[in-house]
Amino acid sequence: MEIIYSNPSFIFSFAEITYLNKLQFKEDDFFDILETMEICQDKKDLSQLMEQYSNLLRHFIEINKENQILSITKNVNYISEDVYKRFQEDLTYLIELITNLHEKHSQQLPIMLNIYLSVLYLSLIKNKINIYNNIESQLLKLIQFSQRVNFIPIKKVMLIFFFQLSLELNEKLPSDGSYWLRTSDYKQALSKQPKINIPSSRTEKFYKRLISNQEEYSIVVGLLKAVAQTSGSMPHTQQGVDVHKEWDCFYQFDVQTPAYLKFKENSENFQELRAQKNEIIEEFDRQRIITNFIINQFFLLLLRKFRNNCKVQCSYLIQLITDAKGILGLLKFWERFNPALINATKQQCDQISELQLVERCIQNILKFLYITCNNFPDKIYTFLIDYKEYLAIKKFPGYFPDNKKIRKYSYLLLKIQVVNFPKKNLKLGNTMKIISEVYCKFKQDNNYSFKHENLLLDQLYKFEKQQDRIKLQTDTIADQQELRKIHLEYNNYHYWAAQKNNEEFVIKDSLYYTSLLNQPIPKDFIQNYEQWLEDNVWDYYD
Repeated sequence: MEIIYSNPSFIFSFAEITYLNKLQFKEDDFFDILETMEICQDKKDLSQLMEQYSNLLRHFIEINKENQILSITKNVNYISEDVYKRFQEDLTYLIELITNLHEKHSQQLPIMLNIYLSVLYLSLIKNKINIYNNIESQLLKLIQFSQRVNFIPIKKVMLIFFFQLSLELNEKLPSDGSYWLRTSDYKQALSKQPKINIPSSRTEKFYKRLISNQEEYSIVVGLLKAVAQTSGSMPHTQQGVDVHKEWDCFYQFDVQTPAYLKFKENSENFQELRAQKNEIIEEFDRQRIITNFIINQFFLLLLRKFRNNCKVQCSYLIQLITDAKGILGLLKFWERFNPALINATKQQCDQISELQLVERCIQNILKFLYITCNNFPDKIYTFLIDYKEYLAIKKFPGYFPDNKKIRKYSYLLLKIQVVNFPKKNLKLGNTMKIISEVYCKFKQDNNYSFKHENLLLDQLYKFEKQQDRIKLQTDTIADQQELRKIHLEYNNYHYWAAQKNNEEFVIKDSLYYTSLLNQPIPKDFIQNYEQWLEDNVWDYYD
């Protein structure tokens, strides 16, 4: 895993660190806490759990007087299998509390969820343990709850989900590197026997579970709702999760600072607060940046794994994201975007700054947009050209001149927009400038030299002709309605219909055996069954 995931300040908010630093604890109590947690508890109490996990988390991290995390302690390495089982039991209990939410838990439960998920994440990422199969259903439930419960810590949930799924799907599958569905891929997928009945890869098993339980759409919608809130100026007005509740709950519960009180008083005038660059704005920016980053990483991981497993599965995920207006949600991240407004992180021990995280977010979003929009002229026009996203995209290589991937995907996104410009766009005054940005600045091959302009143009023309030739030869499916029918037919053939047939077979099979069991047996059969075998069975072979 990258260094950013193991960085302790990547998961904690400043308010959470302040809360933990106020806890009174003794270094020698750590093993006593572990022994207590290894004992199974029939009756659980939220206050008691909160005290246990808060103390456990405080033993995991070293904090100085300035509320800065210095390191993760060696105590994390002492988590046993029994304690991990206790972790899973406690998560089930917390989910039950969310399901039957009571007013008396409304203040403690958000804090407890944050503390619990921090403990689980640190122990998993430091020990590199894979318990994915044991917690998958619980993580999926938390994502589904986030559509109606505003305090689900979606950032921490997705950090755990992404890390565990990366370990679970760590397998090599052959791929041609293309994300887009072709007619030949679809025909090949339908020519095989239903996948629900045959041994399969771990990626296939994951997709099968989602489809069989029909959970894929609710998960995509839940995550995209969270992504929509990572805009720099968007207040929380919709039903469901508030991504900023993750740090706000600590301020409400324990950490009442002057900056926070002023933020609450003037929350409607957000731009004035942002100009002051206080600790609350740092919390706000930091939370939305990390949340956007990890959800994008999760989607890109799924797209890559589904692509390698079966192109139809990857295409289906792209369709779900498109239908849920996910592309527009992603574009909100760079609404009024200006790197100068991003504050330097408050944590001096951070090994990655917020500006570096912004760079990674932009890189992920550009790649994600290219995957979801390329080869679909209607999406290119509706989501990119119509909203004039080319004006923002062409600035990113200038903001991050050393990032080759941002340069690459900016070029590709500008290129697919330029070739799909309608006449009204071609008549605009800045159109030629944008076209020149594509064909003169964002060159694909870094070996080209601007000193040889004629050679560059000659190579460019050859490259364009080659691309046009490839486009004519390809059988990529671009019609959205046709794709929806294909996805429905594929999922029905391999999963839904096959699963129904299996269930009907099991039902018929069980009815047959039930009818046999209900047949009357003569009383003397047990005494005379050997003679019955001689007369009715063994004589048949004589």
